[in-house]
Amino acid sequence: MHYRPDIDGLRAVAVLSVIFYHAGIVFFSGGFIGVDVFFVLSGYLITALMLKDMSVGRFSLLHFYERRARRILPALIVVALACIPFAWVLMVPAQFIDFSQSLIAVATFSSNILFLRESGYFEGAAELKPLLHTWSLAVEEQFYLLFPLLLMALWRFGRSRVVQVLIATLLLSLAWSEWGWRHLPDANFYLLPSRAWELLAGSLCAFVLQGGPARARNLPAAAGLGMILLAVFLYDTSTPVPSLYMLLPVGGTCLVILFAGPGTWVAALLSTRIMVAIGLISYSAYLWHQPLFVFARLQLWIPPTPVAMLGLSAVSLALGWLSWRYVEQPFRGNRPLLPTRPQVFTTSALASVVILGAGFVGYLANGFPTRLPAGYEIRQERLAELRAVRHADIRSGVCNFNRKGPHRTLEDFLGHWDCAPEEQGARAPRLIVVGDSHAADISSALTLNGIDHIQITSSACPLLLDKAGVPPNCEVIRRLLDKHLRPDDWVILANKFQPHEVTESYIRNVVEEWAPRSARTLLLAPRFEFPSFENAFLMQGAARLDNLQPETETWQDFTETVAKLEVPETIRLIDTTSLLCADLAQCSPVKDGQLMYVDGHHFSGEAARQVGASLARKLQAEGW
Repeated sequence: MHYRPDIDGLRAVAVLSVIFYHAGIVFFSGGFIGVDVFFVLSGYLITALMLKDMSVGRFSLLHFYERRARRILPALIVVALACIPFAWVLMVPAQFIDFSQSLIAVATFSSNILFLRESGYFEGAAELKPLLHTWSLAVEEQFYLLFPLLLMALWRFGRSRVVQVLIATLLLSLAWSEWGWRHLPDANFYLLPSRAWELLAGSLCAFVLQGGPARARNLPAAAGLGMILLAVFLYDTSTPVPSLYMLLPVGGTCLVILFAGPGTWVAALLSTRIMVAIGLISYSAYLWHQPLFVFARLQLWIPPTPVAMLGLSAVSLALGWLSWRYVEQPFRGNRPLLPTRPQVFTTSALASVVILGAGFVGYLANGFPTRLPAGYEIRQERLAELRAVRHADIRSGVCNFNRKGPHRTLEDFLGHWDCAPEEQGARAPRLIVVGDSHAADISSALTLNGIDHIQITSSACPLLLDKAGVPPNCEVIRRLLDKHLRPDDWVILANKFQPHEVTESYIRNVVEEWAPRSARTLLLAPRFEFPSFENAFLMQGAARLDNLQPETETWQDFTETVAKLEVPETIRLIDTTSLLCADLAQCSPVKDGQLMYVDGHHFSGEAARQVGASLARKLQAEGW
């Protein structure tokens, strides 16, 4: 197998897409597909090496795993160990417990299973998990635990039979992923069965090119690169992953592999010195970027602004080079630090035991709460009480569907839902609150001010319910709207807007979808968020919150976007933050000694009461 610099260039495209996506660079809304590109490339490269050995009868399973250990473990071990002191200083016990569990998962290549149990990849809590990105390594290693065995078992039946089985397995996995995003979206994202087709796509490319170079075809190669970039810039967190939508970047990667031969424009572009250099360090850069971003969000001294995150993107590349030069290369060169196979496996086992032990100690020590400043436990109890009150106020699991509380399944929740005022004596027009957990906050605000309304809310649901990728739990909103919404009702829409949801096209679609549904629709702008709220309060107390800077980028983008739109008379836009803060420049998560938030973006009971009183005045002014 000859070295292909364009493949390293394609790695650069993939890693930059992922890094800029996690940095919050708005143009890279689909940058997460860089992982899918990595899967295809990994399948291609590993299979090509296996075929080279198998074709001459010298394939060794032990040698295969030795190469994987030399490639994967040194940089991974260094990054995992480097995270520990930062986690110790910056994380509160609950976060440290989660981090400790992730160390255990990293050591056992089960990160994808752990993070599936904890939360979804696109949820806000994911931004505070420094080792979240290791889920993709777990998928790859689980694949390469099984794939060589399958190939060895099928090899005796001939090349064509192997290809037939791989194609059948790919199609089965693809079909499973298409079913999975509709019914089990988190499992579909994290687990091997729905990801295997992406790795197998690369494997089949290796079979096509076995023994020869890539074909030199400008048009398909350019189309392939264009397909990848199209997904990077047009996809967003609502795009189901993986699914048939991933045929765009996966198919594009395959086209580049197959047709970006010497002399093509794409090969020339991807083979430039800068692209190859970034591609060579892509694995280490990928490992470093997530911890850098997470700890930047956890620290309390410098706000993680877009400029700061862009700077950290550059730092991740610099650390990637250092790691590649002084960690990766010494274990993979002609004169490696560990020259023999037993040394590789023994050292890998010992390092894994160290990481595993650190994880178990952190978990069993309950996150080491004694390392934190005095008063931490009292503040933790206070925060827990406020959250319990909020859960009761939003009628969590009773009126707000979140798979928690007494009714955890969709059908059970719908069967017990009774969150509308009595028809007899109810004022007209009726008021209906629709949206995600932010809408549930608004519902509790109305309840606390004695305003009757219908609550139709479900966690993590967008305002465009018919867009691909909507979580299955949002079926609650669809069904209840079909049953209860009338043309003469008033609707309040509230949502934790994602970056792609504050674009002109998205908000225009929201307005066009909701304007004809009701007599009047009140669209609430996104609220100010305080990503460091919990850590600042638990570590330093309420006094620290006065100087805590809010995250206003989403609010600002929304405000600027709606100013450009022609909004129908039936739509009213309300600034949610102004309902709580008379002076936006002085908006704080603490007011008169009372906490206004229970986490980075959900209102406390006191805040809900104040927001509800302000909203009641708005409703009265609108003629309700």
